[in-house]
Amino acid sequence: MIRRRTIAAGAVPVALIVAATGPAIAQDAGEIVVTAQRRVERLRDVPAAVTVVSGATMEAADLSDAKAIIRFTPGFSGAADNNFVDGIAIRGIASNDYGIGGDPSIGVFRDGIHLGRTGTAITTSYDLARIEALRGPQVFLFGRNAISGALAIVTVAPDPDRAGGYASARLGTRDRHEVQGAYNVPLGDGWAFRLAADRETEDGSTRNVALPDARRLGWRNVAAVRASLLHRGETTTVRLTGEYEHRRLSGAAHRAQDDTEVFATLASVAPDLAIGGGRRDVDSDVRAPVDATRVGSLTLRIDHVAGDWTFASLTGVRAHRYRYLEDYDGTPLTIDTYGVRQRGDYASQEFTAVSSGGPVTWSFGVSAYRERIRSVHTNAIAETIVCGPAWGYTDCDALTADFYGTPYVPSPDGTLTDINRARGANRGVSAYGAADWQATPTLTLGAGARWTRDRKRFDLDVPPVASSLGNIFLSTYHTDGYVRAARTWDGLSPRLTLRWQPSRAWTLYASATRGTKAGGSGTFSLPGPGALDDYGPAPAGTRPDDYGEEKVRSIEAGAKGRLPAGLGTAALTVFHYIYDDLQANVFDPVTHSTQVVNIGRVYGSGVEAEATLTLGRHVDLTIEGAYIHTRKTRDRECTARDCGGLGNPALSGGAILRVHAPFRGGEAYAQGEASYAGRARRSFDDRGFGRVPACGRADMRAGYAADAGWTVEGYLRNVTDAICYAGADNGGGTSPATRWAPILARSAGMTVTRRF
Repeated sequence: MIRRRTIAAGAVPVALIVAATGPAIAQDAGEIVVTAQRRVERLRDVPAAVTVVSGATMEAADLSDAKAIIRFTPGFSGAADNNFVDGIAIRGIASNDYGIGGDPSIGVFRDGIHLGRTGTAITTSYDLARIEALRGPQVFLFGRNAISGALAIVTVAPDPDRAGGYASARLGTRDRHEVQGAYNVPLGDGWAFRLAADRETEDGSTRNVALPDARRLGWRNVAAVRASLLHRGETTTVRLTGEYEHRRLSGAAHRAQDDTEVFATLASVAPDLAIGGGRRDVDSDVRAPVDATRVGSLTLRIDHVAGDWTFASLTGVRAHRYRYLEDYDGTPLTIDTYGVRQRGDYASQEFTAVSSGGPVTWSFGVSAYRERIRSVHTNAIAETIVCGPAWGYTDCDALTADFYGTPYVPSPDGTLTDINRARGANRGVSAYGAADWQATPTLTLGAGARWTRDRKRFDLDVPPVASSLGNIFLSTYHTDGYVRAARTWDGLSPRLTLRWQPSRAWTLYASATRGTKAGGSGTFSLPGPGALDDYGPAPAGTRPDDYGEEKVRSIEAGAKGRLPAGLGTAALTVFHYIYDDLQANVFDPVTHSTQVVNIGRVYGSGVEAEATLTLGRHVDLTIEGAYIHTRKTRDRECTARDCGGLGNPALSGGAILRVHAPFRGGEAYAQGEASYAGRARRSFDDRGFGRVPACGRADMRAGYAADAGWTVEGYLRNVTDAICYAGADNGGGTSPATRWAPILARSAGMTVTRRF
């Protein structure tokens, strides 16, 4: 079954420097300065829940990509070592649609450019300035693809004033090898060039007991390079960045659970079916699952300061190719081998204008994008399972004689492979405006709105299968070429904010936001104008199965600021939202197909807290946690007051503790990282299996950093050898429930870094 889960700094304004690098961070008298709202402001002045993770912190904690910060960001869940974005949830909201007819709920941006969908959005972390994790609907600031929140990734910009860089090498068990580095070259007259690269490989730790000689799952093989050229003038800064990454990971490892109902269904073809190995192992017929993407991009940013205004132009182009294969059923039988091949390109243009100074500050922007994408989705199942367990015939001869009156001719490999070919052509425009009025020295009121318009064209082709069984399983019909749907969505997303600063150290804020996200079309089903002719061609007028837009109303209040006596900083946020027509992938046992539907209303409430503490001269602690409660109503046939929650754990948290002290011309240190996520559901098809157990894991490291610029460190990942899963699927029919993507087993190694 197809399922898947402007301040002066010499002669150059800081606003110009920051804008030229996209959302950025700087230090001003110990304050973190960000541009999450398209203007330079201190983090504690931003009336929104934002967590900042610096590139140095990511490197120190060995966080491999943007998804890895989920462990240490309150309100986020769904961390997994793969290229998928459909499982990332913010305050419970996620888009689990892994087709190409819709859009993700989280917006992922690199240097201001939207990175898109599964297969292109997740890239490796190297030479980063920081990542901003924004929680709650960010449609007003970032557009329709940020209805749950956003990740804004900022790379290090070239510096015309200083030459330098770094190089690091990491070696570890399971043949882990990583080499990473960057070098910055001033070219004179305000020009600078920066080159950064990363190369890493690591073997997996999940054994396939069905194929003992197969490569262990959980491996990674990544190569990435980035080149940036910058020119900084007195009033204008230009930055051109080119990137390429070849990111190859193992496909998700699925381990079937003790699903007695499905095992009984399969008894006619596998009477002694049992899943071998331990909890970290799989028992799979697929030798080489893979999750691989090639992504290339160009970004051009131009910033110009004219008096109290900063004008910016941001241009981006991006192209990708993606390939995926997994054994969804997690058994040694060929039941549900899912694959996808995808390619696409994306182009966008944005113009912004931001004012500074005076009691009222303004920001305006217009943007446009165009996306073209194609994909081929396949699902393979043994023909004997189709004829017996699925349709209840004694053999395939009996089935074809009954259905078609013809003899059965087995396919060369004995499998029936359903194919869905999809292609999309999307384009959209948006415009936003906002004003902040400083009503009193301590009180600021803000208001703004973004209008979006999206035009989506989606084509779907279900060709006849290459088997004498015909289209009788996932698709009980076929099309004569592509069928098409085209639709336009408009949305208005307003936001109101209130910010009160009772002291220089603290900010209290409240906000009210309404957001929309465009609908789309399902990649794996066709409704047809009437009853479809089973096992034959779809009738004229058949269109892809479309679904409606999502809407959210959210209120949020928080406090953030500096603790007394230099203890550090802290932030506390409370929120409540009402989410209408959440889009979700659900499996229809009647049609054997996956559909995307709007599943009613969701209520969510919670509290998030985080603090960065200095506990004396030698101890630093970063700690965060969240409690989130969600419930659904009107979920399909459910008439109860609470139709279940979403895919978020109720409780989650993380901490990084660092102990350090001067030692012989440098600093000796030890650091530990720990995270916890409570039990959570991961599927809307609730047979009672789709739950991920609670997970706690810890890493630790110790080393010496010399004042001369070199560092030596030893590390231990997954200290307790915990087994945590990224997700769980309910299965059903002929496919058992599974848990998938266990984290890597305990490993050890060392890192050597030289800065110059």
